[in-house]
Amino acid sequence: MGSPPPCLQGGSSPGGANMTVTVVVVSGPIGAGKTTLAQRLVQRFGALPLSTRDFLRERFPRTGEGLRPMQDLGASLDRETAGRWLADAVLAAVPSHAPRSHLVVVDAVSSAPQVEGLRRSPRARVVHVHLQASKEERARRSRMSGTAFEEARAHPAELAVDALAPLADLVVDTQRTAPDAVLVRVAGQLGLFGRPSERLVDVLVGGPHGHEDTGRVAEHVAPGYDVLIRVGGLHVGQPAPDAADFTRFQQLPSGTRTAPGAWVVLGPGTPLSLERLRLEMEVQGLPPGQLFIDPAAVLQAGDPGLEAGPSTMRLAADVAALRPFLRPTADVLDDAFARGHRVLLEGSGHPHPGAPARDSTASGCLAEAGIAPGRVRRTLLVCRSGPLEAARQGAGFDWVRLRKAASLNAPTDLAWGLVGELSESNWAARRFEQLTDAARQHLEEVERVAGAPVSLLSTDPVARHLIERTRW
Repeated sequence: MGSPPPCLQGGSSPGGANMTVTVVVVSGPIGAGKTTLAQRLVQRFGALPLSTRDFLRERFPRTGEGLRPMQDLGASLDRETAGRWLADAVLAAVPSHAPRSHLVVVDAVSSAPQVEGLRRSPRARVVHVHLQASKEERARRSRMSGTAFEEARAHPAELAVDALAPLADLVVDTQRTAPDAVLVRVAGQLGLFGRPSERLVDVLVGGPHGHEDTGRVAEHVAPGYDVLIRVGGLHVGQPAPDAADFTRFQQLPSGTRTAPGAWVVLGPGTPLSLERLRLEMEVQGLPPGQLFIDPAAVLQAGDPGLEAGPSTMRLAADVAALRPFLRPTADVLDDAFARGHRVLLEGSGHPHPGAPARDSTASGCLAEAGIAPGRVRRTLLVCRSGPLEAARQGAGFDWVRLRKAASLNAPTDLAWGLVGELSESNWAARRFEQLTDAARQHLEEVERVAGAPVSLLSTDPVARHLIERTRW
């Protein structure tokens, strides 16, 4: 896994007692949108939510209901501890929630001593966000009656809240800024969107002959990735999945089985077969939050799981059973890049050379997934020493087609499969130096024509073993 942004990095202490956390402290008057921001940081970035109201109730369980008793208690503790009580409560709560507590949001602070108490802690990187809106707008948003709102607003602690704006790292007017925009601005302040120049994506595409075994290569490399994403059609030529004898996926990314903890993403425009997808999800046990399906994924016409309608085309967004799994791929990838996750993008191979798909090239895969080229680290082109049938018939290798595939994809690496006579004479090889002279000479010429090294090698179209020449 790549290095996460600084705000998501923890310390080395196994128990989390000495780790440094980013603490987002939110201030602002009643109705400014503090809780809305806190909830969105939790939902989008997995922040640990902490509430000053909850801390006060734990400390004074017999406190009466309503906002005013909370305001009185907070002001009293500020005087007694110089605001240190909140820092102590926050830092005591974090270790019990590790490891998901590298980002914490506190809803909310109401005095400068509370903020300064947190800033003085060596274990906390504090980012203070102050929200504001007009009195009329805040009264409209508030669930309190007009009288209760005015009483709460007149409390000395509430009157002092506006004085926190000059002390904040970021001030946002929520009356002029939509909630989504508030979240983006705060996340930008926190550095949650990662570094755009960080290359975290590897692309895997099939070569020029069709029926290249991209699935086997994906299974081999997948354990090194945090996110597996597929675009394009179903894997051709794969056996239908069966719970009793399951080897390959047709719908899910091929590496899903060998990377059981990875996020699994079906990108926009991906054709879906509901029945096949249901079976593969059951076999793999993918819950919402690990499997993400883009709302713009397309259901295949005539799918038995699709209700009849005026149009034969349906999107995943139209299927009630898929709603728990729906999330735009762009949002999933944004979160993954923010966490420094490595991403394996797998395109569907075209069934034969005469029918190339738009997602059978690296650039097509990237465009369909919505990934910028600057994110790409490696492009792995999966090829073999000719079509299987041609190899059986003794036909020569098509060097022109290899050069065209290399020109279209600009691969950094090749995953090569030996077929025909080359496979028969090298099937027992487990290291590159065990290959015959003919096989080594063939691969050397392949590298010269493609302009990329053979980093993964299969000596048998059926065998599961791959020879690694470069650590993947």
